[in-house]
Amino acid sequence: DILLQLNQTREVEVEKRRQLVRQMLGYDSDVFIQPPFFCDYGTNIRLGSNVYFNYNCVILDVALVTIGDRTM
Repeated sequence: DILLQLNQTREVEVEKRRQLVRQMLGYDSDVFIQPPFFCDYGTNIRLGSNVYFNYNCVILDVALVTIGDRTM
């Protein structure tokens, strides 16, 4: 449900996206996600600062996935 809501947001809905990403990950992050975005759980994703996910990013997080700082 969270991914569906996130993928339906518009560019100007920055705060809504931030809240949905926080719900999905389980922590606050400065990640920028350009929807659509897809993952298995979200809670198994650990992100550094200034991470950018472009359109149609897919993360298969059935196990822990760690992405470092300043990553596209």
